[in-house]
Amino acid sequence: MQIIEERLSKAFFFNAYSTQALMPGKLVATNEYNDIDGMILWLVKMENFLTRPYEMRAESKSSNIWAWAVSVVYVVFVGVGLVLRLVRKMDTQ
Repeated sequence: MQIIEERLSKAFFFNAYSTQALMPGKLVATNEYNDIDGMILWLVKMENFLTRPYEMRAESKSSNIWAWAVSVVYVVFVGVGLVLRLVRKMDTQ
């Protein structure tokens, strides 16, 4: 019984807390505050939990350099294959 009372008292006297995050790349959208350094700050209040689920949302955009490199290598590989095939076809004629 004491454990339940302790947990309820913590929930009853909960005022607010804050959470912050740093996203990679360029920040595109968020549902809270954004400071100059690119940190996102969510100020969470008790009222937010009473009426609906609280959502912390942040979106960022960054280039995937490795995906670009793999794509370029693939396109070059296919292009060289097509050129070699055409050259061999012309040599046999």
